[in-house]
Amino acid sequence: MSLLTDISGPIREAALEGLASLPFPLPVGPICQLLRDPDKAVRRQASVLLTQQKDPQTVPYLFDVLQDPSQEVNMVLWNSCPWWEIRRASRLR
Repeated sequence: MSLLTDISGPIREAALEGLASLPFPLPVGPICQLLRDPDKAVRRQASVLLTQQKDPQTVPYLFDVLQDPSQEVNMVLWNSCPWWEIRRASRLR
């Protein structure tokens, strides 16, 4: 998990890719923090990982993804969740 705070964006991105292959639930807090990373590739990979986790705790953070200036990043959420799930979750916010 310490690689998630590495100074290099590609290292943080690779760390997230590695975590995605693990078969057990992950602590979502450090991953959610990377949704605001300056590197859009890191934000995209964090979004991918969080949507794969399907953890209800991530819903408020994933709404931030929809506001991301990079369409590549915010499309991760739209492509991974049906629109009605996003709409239903938004009512819980």
